[in-house]
Amino acid sequence: MDLALQTSSQLHTLESASINVHSRPGAFTAEDHHKHYQARRSIAERAANNKGQALTPELEELKILIETNARFHLYFTQMFDQVPSLYTEDIAGNPLIRDYEHLLQALNLVVTNPPPQSSLPLPIYDLLAFPLGTTSGFAAFVDPEVNELLHCMLSRWGAYLKTNDSASDLTTQDGGWLAPTVLASFAATANAPFNTTRTFEQIFECDPGAEHYGFNSWNDFFTRQFRPGLRPIASPDDDDIIVSACESRPVGTSKGVQLRDKFWAKGQPYSLVDMLGDETIATSFVNGTVFQAFLSAESYHRWHSPISGTVRYAYNIQGTYYSNPLFASFVGLNASDFIVGETAAIDGSRSYLSAMATRAVVVLEADDPKIGLVAFIAIGMEEISSCEITVKIGQHVKKGDETGSFHYGGSSYALIFQPGLDLVDFPAPNHNQSGLNSPVAVVAV
Repeated sequence: MDLALQTSSQLHTLESASINVHSRPGAFTAEDHHKHYQARRSIAERAANNKGQALTPELEELKILIETNARFHLYFTQMFDQVPSLYTEDIAGNPLIRDYEHLLQALNLVVTNPPPQSSLPLPIYDLLAFPLGTTSGFAAFVDPEVNELLHCMLSRWGAYLKTNDSASDLTTQDGGWLAPTVLASFAATANAPFNTTRTFEQIFECDPGAEHYGFNSWNDFFTRQFRPGLRPIASPDDDDIIVSACESRPVGTSKGVQLRDKFWAKGQPYSLVDMLGDETIATSFVNGTVFQAFLSAESYHRWHSPISGTVRYAYNIQGTYYSNPLFASFVGLNASDFIVGETAAIDGSRSYLSAMATRAVVVLEADDPKIGLVAFIAIGMEEISSCEITVKIGQHVKKGDETGSFHYGGSSYALIFQPGLDLVDFPAPNHNQSGLNSPVAVVAV
């Protein structure tokens, strides 16, 4: 066995031992993490051969920032030095991405091409996973200047993913996004909430006989629609039934939430003013209830209204893109327990991301006065630079109406309810998908 293959095998063993997830639709398994390693290795090797190649304007600006500012040069040098020696991925005994120049070339490869199917769901996060888990990485990825450049980089990539050229990998060949095994995986995720056995074509609006299954771009494929009637609205005329705003799995419910709290702490408190970005709005929800759920990369990624009511507020908040709290990093965990991917990103950091990540806020005033205001927060994680709101202030929506969508990657959402509203029957945190428009809470009469 050559050294590269031996290293791959060792990493696979490490990830199998350190990641405690169930084998389930929409979740990462040890095999998934191994596949992500292989994708990261492929990008790293190609990037190493591209030294000196022209970068996108945003990445060139980031390179200049690193090389002309002592603080950023410190961050982007030390973040690689601080990765524990346990994480040896290449022949020389280093992580695959070795320094900031190598990282910039790897990022350049990603954002000028469609997402590689082998890196589902987050190719950029895969490249950054080790350095962002260090103290210098934490400092760099909460910095406003760095996040502004990342925002511009992701916006450019997002615009490309809406073009016809981005559909080039929507093929049925091995490695394509429409390959039979890939579509079967997407179908399994969508079938899971109701134990159905439908095919991808039966679940989503598409045309298997057309080029790219009728999808005009990669983003068109990612934001694919359910076929009409596939997700009926639970008790559409009963205001006491609150429904799931997204196809997702529950990760937690908290009651008595405060206006401000230490959302960066390991105890997972929510901080309303930091979540909503507006103290006046947040004050209405003090001592209320937060319900949060996670969308896997294979899930349906549109949002729907959990109640019938009128839109009172609708706005976006530009946050961080690749910041994890220190307690979910190499600093807060033993190196052998550091988790890359879904578990660290959501289960380990849900309140942190609800206050720090890029997000969209839609506040509804329920038709039923006893429900009052309900806030929906779309939490865009990592690659997701676009949380698109499609409703307007003053618009009336019915339970189950579409209100917006995520563009690319894994995501999360939260519902916030006002104090005094007695809600029961929230689903317990679990590893199973909850269907869109299915009940997530009941108003106790």
